Amino acid sequence: MHCSVSPVKERLIAGHVSAFVTNARRPTINRSKLFIKKSAPYRESELSSEFGIYITRPVNATISGSTVINSGGETLLFVQTDNTVPETVSYQLSDGKKGTFFGGSGNEFISVKPEQTTTYTFTSVSNSCGVGKWSGSATVEVNPPSERTVNVTSFGSPTFGFCVGDSILVYFEQIGLFTPGNVLTVQLSDSTGRTFKSIPTAGKASLLRAMLPLDLSAGKQYRIRVVASDAGTASGAYRSALFTGQKATAKFASDFAAYKEGSDPAAVVLLSGSGPWQYEIGLGNDKQTMYTASAVDSVILWQALPGQVYKLLTVYGQCGLGNVLAPSTVMVSLITAEPGAVNARVIVAPNPAREYLQITFETARPRNVTLYDSRGISVWQGKFQRQEESLSIAKFVPGVYLLRIEESGKERVYRVVKH
Repeated sequence: MHCSVSPVKERLIAGHVSAFVTNARRPTINRSKLFIKKSAPYRESELSSEFGIYITRPVNATISGSTVINSGGETLLFVQTDNTVPETVSYQLSDGKKGTFFGGSGNEFISVKPEQTTTYTFTSVSNSCGVGKWSGSATVEVNPPSERTVNVTSFGSPTFGFCVGDSILVYFEQIGLFTPGNVLTVQLSDSTGRTFKSIPTAGKASLLRAMLPLDLSAGKQYRIRVVASDAGTASGAYRSALFTGQKATAKFASDFAAYKEGSDPAAVVLLSGSGPWQYEIGLGNDKQTMYTASAVDSVILWQALPGQVYKLLTVYGQCGLGNVLAPSTVMVSLITAEPGAVNARVIVAPNPAREYLQITFETARPRNVTLYDSRGISVWQGKFQRQEESLSIAKFVPGVYLLRIEESGKERVYRVVKH
């Protein structure tokens, strides 16, 4: 393990080269290679050496995860770090507890079991580079001892992951005597873990089914507990927080992909929700499965021909099966005009252009016009009625654009250049 310092220096000591690694722009670099070479008169091939190293820097950790537990209970505090290198991080909490966790994921947990309400902060964190930085706090509220208690023992999803608006399955245990009319309700905290609100709940015994509200924020942490209508019942939240996601969606950036002789066309897929994503594109009985962590993904339509229609079939995200939105199909369309070309029915000029495009038709009639950038994403759309129309392109960045004109169920696509 090597820490990032600066500047780069080299020196020769008893035949060994020592090098100090420069500061990285990013907090950590997962994997780097250090090349060690000796100069002439030796042959470079005999004295070169290559080996893998990890580069890290002092860790920066933030603690959070406020919650409510029953007397004698235990919970997990949430720690976020900027450390993506797998290494041991040592810490000390404000109550004197010391420990370590193996960093690398960026999200870690610390188990605590306070006897009374306690606010936790870091008093130190360190890794192989020495003392780091820390921030944040987490308050664990401990309920007084009670004759009746309810503790959440686990929760799960009937499908895959936890999306806002989906149902959640909650398991719990009851200790003590409860009345026959006792009603159990699932409650969810806000993202700070302090304020709990009841959510729609079905069931009377363990297991309960509840509905996650639509106003939850994806990626935030929420605490879950079950409360009883019997007075004097202590309710403790589950030891781990619930992290919610947004259901995935997918759609094409436009409903056509430009075909040009000698190259395969590409379609742009726009994704939303909690990724990474998996989606399927189909052409007839043929299917193609794609995987991406980018919300804008480009798909090469291999050996596609003009007139073929590709369809988005499914999309999956962190929360499981998502929704395919419109436009869900893309047609491979032939570019019918090159820069400066004049068609019998349409003239697009000047081309290339800087400020505007002047478009002249044979007659005045309604037409739908869309301008796409080089990725196939619509940057302007509108309706033309007159025989001569002007389209301002001054605000667009220089590059190649596609102008699609739809008229009477037919379309033409023109390649235009903004300089």
